[in-house]
Amino acid sequence: MYSGIRKNWSVESLAREARMSRSAFASRFKRVLGQTPLAYLTLWRLHKAGTMIRSSDTSLFEVAKAVGYNQKIP
Repeated sequence: MYSGIRKNWSVESLAREARMSRSAFASRFKRVLGQTPLAYLTLWRLHKAGTMIRSSDTSLFEVAKAVGYNQKIP
C-alpha cells in the first residue's frame, strides 16, 4: 500500500499482496489497526497529499494523481 499508493487498490488486491484470503485479511487488518483497509488507505492518501501540498508548488490535480485519485469519472 505504501510503495504503490497510486495503485487502484481493493481489499482483494491488498489481501493477495499479503497472501491471505480477502476475509481473513480484512478481519485482521481491522482488528490490528481499528479501521478497514480502504478507510486506512484513504487516510494515508490524504496524509501524503497534505504533505505534498505543504512542501511543494505542485498543482492539486498533480497531487491527486500522485496519491491515486486519477480515475476518470464516467
